Amino acid sequence: MAALAQVATYAQFGGIAAVLMGEHLWSMLHRPMPEFWRQSVEPNKVPLGMGIWLFGGTMVQNLVKTGAFEVYFDGELVFSKLQTHTMPSGELLYERIYDIIQRKKLRIGVRPMANLVGNRQQ
Repeated sequence: MAALAQVATYAQFGGIAAVLMGEHLWSMLHRPMPEFWRQSVEPNKVPLGMGIWLFGGTMVQNLVKTGAFEVYFDGELVFSKLQTHTMPSGELLYERIYDIIQRKKLRIGVRPMANLVGNRQQ
C-alpha cells in the first residue's frame, strides 16, 4: 500500500502542476491545447487545483491508514488498538500508566484514579 500511496502522491502533484501550467504544458508537449481543456480546465484552475489537492490527500491518507493507536509510557506498551480492536478509556490509560509508575518506583506525582474521582473535598 505504501508504494500505491507514493504513486497517488505523485499523481496528485502532477495533476496540480498540469492544471496550473495550462497552456504552457501543451506547448512544452508540442501539442495543441484540446478544446475540452480550453473550455473546462482553463477557466477553473483554482477550484480544480484545490479539488485535486483535497481529494488526493484524502486518497493517500486512506491508503496508508493502519488503524493503529498505541500508547507507550516509559518504553512500555500501555495500550494497543491493533491488539484489542477497541479504543481505550481515559480511566484505563490512567490506571495502566499508574501501575507502571508504581512497579518501576518512578518519582512522578500521580495519585490513583480513585483518589482523584471519589474523594474530592469541597
